[in-house]
Amino acid sequence: MGPAMSAKSRSSFSLVFILLLSMISLPSAMADDHYDYQDIGDPNDVQAQEMQAVWDSTYEHTRVTWRNIGGDGGTLGGISSSTIQNLPLVKYRVYRAAQPINATDITDGNYSYFTEVDACLPEQDAFSCLDQERSAIFLTPHSSNGSYHYAVTTVLSNGTEHGLVEMNVSQNYEPVMNTILAGSLGLGVLLIPLLGIRVDLEAVLFGDLLTANWGDLLIKSRSH
Repeated sequence: MGPAMSAKSRSSFSLVFILLLSMISLPSAMADDHYDYQDIGDPNDVQAQEMQAVWDSTYEHTRVTWRNIGGDGGTLGGISSSTIQNLPLVKYRVYRAAQPINATDITDGNYSYFTEVDACLPEQDAFSCLDQERSAIFLTPHSSNGSYHYAVTTVLSNGTEHGLVEMNVSQNYEPVMNTILAGSLGLGVLLIPLLGIRVDLEAVLFGDLLTANWGDLLIKSRSH
């Protein structure tokens, strides 16, 4: 009876081991099949993903980029077929402010968006524009030195603006520094000979142009 019990125990142990092994491997297999960990949030909100804002000092504009949701469900899973089918009807609105933008700012109308971008190009169907990058350009006025936040909201196919603007998802966490120098310096170069102004070259070449004013750069005339 001893050997029979021993064989039965070994069989039970093997069965338990197999069950435990299958339970450990099952979640990872499910994650690979049903989730896209590049997307953040509920994909049915169609939140802009991986938004970035970069200042171009040469052309004095800020380029904002983001991408559409993917088709694998995101971190929360559960993307619906209607969400994908309606993607060509979705639009994005891009905002700019001197401080972080929250959902209340959007719903209360505290800021105005400076552009609206379609989620899909005219030649794209719903599936071909999944995960595709979109972008917008903000041409910076010469008077707008400073740091700015950008946020991208979603206007769903029913016309409702979804004010979800998560940091580092559809809004930049670190503000973008804008420094406008080229236009001001160019204007100064034109005005100096016309007005007969003497300029302190040392201040121009070695001073802090972002904090200096015209009085710091001009050489006062001396009476003889």
